[in-house]
This record gives sequence, structure tokens and C-alpha cells, in this order.
Amino acid sequence: MPAAAGSHQNYSNVQMKKIFLIPFLALGAAFVACDEVEEMTGEPTVIPQLPLFEASDLVINSPVGNAVDLAALNAAGNKEVAVMQVASVENIPEGYKLAYDFRISAEAVNHEPVTIPVTLNEEGTSGYVTTAQLETAYESFFGPDLTPAKMVSYVEAFAVSEGNSKILLGDYAAAVFTMTPDPVFVLYTPGDANGWDGASSCQLTSTNGYEFSGVAVLSPNGFKFTSAPGWDGTNYGAGAEDGVLSDDGSAGNLSVATMGLYWCSVNTRTLAYQTTYLSTLGLIGSALPTGWDSSVAMTPSDDFLTWTVTTSLSDGELKVRANDAWDIDFGGSLDDLVFKGGNIAVTASASATITVDFHTVPYTVTIK
Repeated sequence: MPAAAGSHQNYSNVQMKKIFLIPFLALGAAFVACDEVEEMTGEPTVIPQLPLFEASDLVINSPVGNAVDLAALNAAGNKEVAVMQVASVENIPEGYKLAYDFRISAEAVNHEPVTIPVTLNEEGTSGYVTTAQLETAYESFFGPDLTPAKMVSYVEAFAVSEGNSKILLGDYAAAVFTMTPDPVFVLYTPGDANGWDGASSCQLTSTNGYEFSGVAVLSPNGFKFTSAPGWDGTNYGAGAEDGVLSDDGSAGNLSVATMGLYWCSVNTRTLAYQTTYLSTLGLIGSALPTGWDSSVAMTPSDDFLTWTVTTSLSDGELKVRANDAWDIDFGGSLDDLVFKGGNIAVTASASATITVDFHTVPYTVTIK
């Protein structure tokens, strides 16, 4: 967690009254119609005065409390975090409505607050932001992290006319709370190959929250990368050019040339991605009859997620590699097969059936 470099302004009720004075006077001036129209007679016609909007006419409370646990909320399926409750509002002039922005800062760093538009209920009496929006704000301060941090927030209120002119009323609903983040370390790959079911799709994993990689079964008939097994997270589709994603939920589907298993890498910050078709998978190493000179080919299952071969083994080492090359290879251990992992030590066997399983993370190798 970055060290404290400054502090956010403490928006107490007393300070807010002082801050609101000028905006409300300006609003009053804006809402009082004092235009005069010269008619043919030369006599002025005065438009009747609209109600004056007073500071005391708008009261907004904060329901945030002292803690927001994004991980717990997401696990429970609660994606909406209430950030404001209108206790009183009167005398809004005709043709105007109220709108709100949630402004959030990390107490430990000196920066401009992140602004999140507030979504209102049908009556306009309460509003919320989403856990995904709060996670994005947290990561803009600290990057992907698991450490709770103290946040400072308030709600900006605006009067918006039918012509979309926007008048700032002031700052309300101040809150100080500890936010527990819930960074995404998994991307799902829903598509035609898995019936567009993210929960059953292959997963790409990350150690830093923005660089993801892994194998996935992909189809020419389309797929996407998603931050949640459903469609309620961030959905990454086709960008403006090859190799570039769009995080616009309405973006088109991604595609590949051939149905099969692919090595995928995705960067959710730069929105760059790459898919490499794994046309073959084989074993290589001193434990194999062919040594380190060539791969012993494996046979894929119908779903491309298990690859099997029966061969003799010597005491020695082996690795799994794709496409008879060293661009994409796997090692580490039998129960944790990882990209570019070390050599795996095995013992001699006259006839061993070796299976590589990509169904779940971690990937595994079994020898029977």
C-alpha cells in the first residue's frame, strides 16, 4: 500500500454549509426569473418569479457506514452499494431535476477524487454505485491489491434543466469508511465452444490483476473474455483492430480461425490480447525415448482439454510443449503445471499412460 502523501479534505457539516453558500446564491439567482421583455408598447412585462431554492430545502444523508467489503458483497451477489439517501427536498423549480455524482478518494494518497455517476431509484430518493465501479476507483489509487484502505467520499448534487444546463448545488453525504477490495484475478471465456456459459468455460489467471493468461477452447463462431462467470462484470469484445479488445459491453464477439485449444494472453489495462492455436501437444525430455530432440505426440479428447499418450519412461525429466516448439511449454510439477515452469522429474516405467488435464486451474499431469 503506498505511503501517505497527503490527505483528503474533511467535509464536515459546518464546512459544507460554508461551501454551499456561494453555489446556492448562484442557484437562487438562476432560478429567479427577472428577465424583462420589451413589447410593442414599450412597456416591460415581468415574468412571474419562480420559487427560490434554499440550502435548507435539500437534505441528503449517507448510508455508507464505516466499512464497505467489496469481496463479501460480490460473494453474496450484492452488486449495488447505497451512497445517498434524500431526506428532504422542496421547491425544485419546474423544468429542473436533481442529479448526483459520488466522489471518492483514498485518504492515504494525494490526488483528485474519482467521480462515479449515481444511479437513482425510480422515486429519486436514494442512489447507488456498483461494486465494480468502487473496485475500479480503488485500483486507480493502488492498483490491484487485497489490502483494505480508508476512503473519503461525498456526493455532489446538481440541478439539471430540461435543456441539460447543469448547476452545482454543493457537497452532501460525507463519509469516511474502510473499503476492502476484490480484485479480479480470473477471466472467463464464454463462447460458442461452451454454450456461452462462463461458469463452465476455461479460465485465464493473473498474479497482478491485469495480465491474464491460460488455455481456452475457442470457436470461430465467437467468444468473449469476461471478469465474471455471468455478464454482470466487465465484458471484453472485439476492438477497433486485430489484437485489441473493447470493454464496451455492446462490442462484437471475438473469433478465431479454427475450433480448438488456444493459449491466450490478455492485458486489461492496455486492452491488448493474443490467441495462439495449439495444433499439437507433446512430451519432451530425458525421460522420453526421443530425449530432448523431439516431442512424443499426445492425442486430444473431443473437448480438447485432456491430452493423452502411452509411452515408456526412464528416470529423468520431462516437459509439455505445444506445436513442436518452445514458444509455449509447461512444467513445474505434476499437480501444478504452469507456463514456462521447470522440468518435471519422473521415474522409470515400461509402459506409462500420461494425461495432461486443462479442465481446471491448476493444470495437472497424471502418470499411470
